[in-house]
Amino acid sequence: MLNSKLIDILKSFSKEEIKKFSEFLASPFHNKNKKAILLYEILSKHHPHYEHKNLTKENLFISIFTDSDKTSAFNDASIRNLLSDLMILAEKFLGHTEAEKDRFFFNEKILKGLENRNLSGVFEKRIKTAEDVLNNNLFEGEEDFYKKFILEELKSNNSQYYDNLKLYKSDFILKASDYLTYYYLIRTFKMINFFEWQKQYNIDQSSGLALEILRGVNLDEIAEKSKSKVIRRS
Repeated sequence: MLNSKLIDILKSFSKEEIKKFSEFLASPFHNKNKKAILLYEILSKHHPHYEHKNLTKENLFISIFTDSDKTSAFNDASIRNLLSDLMILAEKFLGHTEAEKDRFFFNEKILKGLENRNLSGVFEKRIKTAEDVLNNNLFEGEEDFYKKFILEELKSNNSQYYDNLKLYKSDFILKASDYLTYYYLIRTFKMINFFEWQKQYNIDQSSGLALEILRGVNLDEIAEKSKSKVIRRS
């Protein structure tokens, strides 16, 4: 039986993902390694268990690297490299799949591409779409503040390319700093709560930089100010 990290990834694929990964590999944009396609065609026949006794590196080598009219000596390095190549492609497929699920992440990458190409007119239209997606969803906690921070950062960066005066007159950086602060504070309060629970296990927290900084901060006062500011913004 074949023992490989690649097999662990393939076992996690649903039937639909098995089909989509095949399409992913067939696209020259994602993959130009024809032997990787052949390897996957052989492996996917054994989905989801991949436990057939003939599923070995030696048999895979014969199927992929040996011509029908001649025999080649088994080369372990060749099949291991091919398995590694297919695993990298499987990881890229996972990243691609997850990116498609996250509309904000997808829009962010488009915006960065537009910004890098100085396409300010298209950028302005696209960022409105990204803001609408974020604002029309239910509030999901501190991650929403971080996403708002990213959008304000992108707007300030875009202004630097074509209109410094607009940047100086705008509140992009002020909003970005506020949103980043809200994100940091919520995450910090959650961590403090975790640290309190951790004390019952006598975990040494004396070396934590965050706790050292927070000892000199009036968290109640900051939380109250942040709360009132968020209410005014909404």
